[in-house]
Amino acid sequence: MCSSFHTYDYARHFVSACTRILGIEGTPEGVEDQGRLTRVAAFPIGIDSLRFQNALLVPQVQEHIKELKERFSGRKVMLGVDRLDMIKGIPQKILAFEKFLEENPNWRDKVVLLQIAVPTRTDVPEYQKLTSQVHEIVGRINGRFGSLTAVPIHHLVCLWHPNNFMPDRSLDFLALCALYAVTGYGS
Repeated sequence: MCSSFHTYDYARHFVSACTRILGIEGTPEGVEDQGRLTRVAAFPIGIDSLRFQNALLVPQVQEHIKELKERFSGRKVMLGVDRLDMIKGIPQKILAFEKFLEENPNWRDKVVLLQIAVPTRTDVPEYQKLTSQVHEIVGRINGRFGSLTAVPIHHLVCLWHPNNFMPDRSLDFLALCALYAVTGYGS
């Protein structure tokens, strides 16, 4: 059996807690109780940054970056990529953006929020309600601050698969790389 943690410190604190609270023996490999070893290790989560860097060299990505820069010319582009989950705070983020627009009218035509949402547990009523809530808030804000030529929030729902985005509309890994590049991630 193995218990894994994001950082070495988390793993070390887990072993320490098991020793102090449960009185079981901590070892360099993990914790041992009644002759059974549970390995404890750190497995940091990250991204394959080289994959993203290499994608920027693909002509399709360069063309998409050019199109996005033209489309949002003169506007600061903000990007959110989140699971559509109760704990991710997408409604709160969008409401905070609305408050920013209210309090900073001079930014209204100079900033756009691109919110990519990856749905989870679509069969659960609470998550369906969250999806509806986000759509409603985005629509209200766009109606309030948008114009015939521009809206302040672009909200895209995309399905996630382990190696790629599968489009609900038209967003794949290369399009995501272009969005990151336009919004200044990694620059």
